[in-house]
Amino acid sequence: MGAAVAPPDNLESMEPLNGPARCPNCEAPLSGPYCASCGQKDEHRILPLKHLLHEVFHDIAHLDARFLRTLGRLMVPGALTLEYIQGRRVRWFPPFRLYLMASLAFFALAALGPTSKDFRLKVNRPAQVIALDGTPVPDEGGVARLAKRAEEINKDPGAFVARLMSWLPRVFFVLLPFFALLLKLAYLRTRTLYAVHAIFSLHEHAFLFLTLALVKLLGWIPYVRGVRGLLFLALPLHLVLGLKRVYGQGWTLTILKAGAIAVLHGIAVMAVLVLTTLGLMLAS
Repeated sequence: MGAAVAPPDNLESMEPLNGPARCPNCEAPLSGPYCASCGQKDEHRILPLKHLLHEVFHDIAHLDARFLRTLGRLMVPGALTLEYIQGRRVRWFPPFRLYLMASLAFFALAALGPTSKDFRLKVNRPAQVIALDGTPVPDEGGVARLAKRAEEINKDPGAFVARLMSWLPRVFFVLLPFFALLLKLAYLRTRTLYAVHAIFSLHEHAFLFLTLALVKLLGWIPYVRGVRGLLFLALPLHLVLGLKRVYGQGWTLTILKAGAIAVLHGIAVMAVLVLTTLGLMLAS
């Protein structure tokens, strides 16, 4: 009789006859409890309800901790952008998701306030033109149409304000690449990638909307409303310190660039507000 063949020592690690185990989600070969391709856990069975609830609460707690940790890091100017650039990203909220949550929080709070009560539109009519025979020439241009539409809106501005507030989050989105473009022009000699400027833009706008949301909240608290104006000082300070930390140039040059960027960005904000308002007035 032939000698018996001893089983290999690594029998447990041998692949099954039908090939390696595969992820039930993306069919990629598995080399551990989690898929290296999509991240799903190698779990084929349906979990009992108590395990499902445990996973839900664990995910919520982890999400809250991650979000709060990200907010704390965002308060340090430029620190969150540097973390992302240096590759430490998993521990923080993604920049675009952070911006979305901050902007939606602000616009949701803004929509709750009595904005329609104090909302008024005013269109200055041009000087009236008099014909040679002394009769006034009727103004049938766009200004007259806007003035008439403004009078109609001012009678009951609630519907128009609600429509305006629903459009602002979308149109303000165009300011993100514009702000990044301003950074690109300001730091053109540094040869910094546009993607880095875009990340900085997302973080600065997230800080902006969170600050405005806090201002809105403090407006509802008695005896605290007077200090809301101090929060606006945090916006230019956060920008200057963030530029200094991320781009590393001298203080004088950083302050000058921050001032130019803030002015141009402010003009863009006003233009977006005016164009959106005019567009909604003419469209309705």
